[in-house]
Amino acid sequence: MACRKFAFSALAAVVLLIPAAISLGTGGRQRADNDPIAVVGAYLQATYARDYSAAYSFISSRDQQVWDEKSYARQYGSFTGFALELAQSLAAGMKIWVIKQQMGPNRIQYEIGYEIPTADELSSRLMDWDQDKLNSLSRPQQEQLRAALSQLEKTGKMVMLKGQEMFSLIAEGGRWKIFHDWAAASKVRFRLVLPRDARIEAQLVTDGLLVKRDEPFEIAFKMKNLNDHAVTVRIIHHVEPRSLENNLEMIACGALLPLVLQPNDEQEISMAYLIRDGIQPGAKFAVTYELAQEPAAPRVP
Repeated sequence: MACRKFAFSALAAVVLLIPAAISLGTGGRQRADNDPIAVVGAYLQATYARDYSAAYSFISSRDQQVWDEKSYARQYGSFTGFALELAQSLAAGMKIWVIKQQMGPNRIQYEIGYEIPTADELSSRLMDWDQDKLNSLSRPQQEQLRAALSQLEKTGKMVMLKGQEMFSLIAEGGRWKIFHDWAAASKVRFRLVLPRDARIEAQLVTDGLLVKRDEPFEIAFKMKNLNDHAVTVRIIHHVEPRSLENNLEMIACGALLPLVLQPNDEQEISMAYLIRDGIQPGAKFAVTYELAQEPAAPRVP
């Protein structure tokens, strides 16, 4: 499987035709009834906060028939608890505007610009948005972090992320819904195969993704060495059906070389891919990661 370097970066905003920006505030979801811009705003707000249960409610029923809420939330990694509260607080400050639009009786296409606070000024205290660490903070520590975020918001000088995104909406029962056309996407399943009696623990972050051609997707899994000695592990990729192997391009290589895990060492491995020509829309395929333990180096007498 070929591999090339790939850099993920935030989209820079290209502002073409900007009416007054819409401040979503905390009432975004309540406004998203018949107003398509409010639907887009509430959906963006929910996805930025990684509240994918809320985001799913704005997605069309045609898409929901393809990918259920649990799979959708697992694919993107929903926040819970205190981490979700903090993310929602930041998302409430999002502003959006329409750059371009195409209107039809039952379908709308938007190019949307947005601006949202990042709280990068508090990045060290936000622990890189590790929700396990954030949710484990004591109540006094949580209150201190809330107060720091509130004080930062009052200054009006927070670091802002600007970007743009395309959206399609369709009319359903008098309401507008986000349409992703998931029926045209491919379902990718992931599986781990561990070496026998190696005392290596491994777990996938998710076991399935829904992806479209030429859109990067990422998979990650964690490995832990339960032995009292170092082990060397090689990761072997298997694509099924094998006829599609050349149509799946690895663009960010997590571990092509053998990995050395020290006693009780835990590592997270991530890899990114692109689906290229040759895989039909709606296809299903699987990627298996076989963890093979390398033989220990012979001891020098």
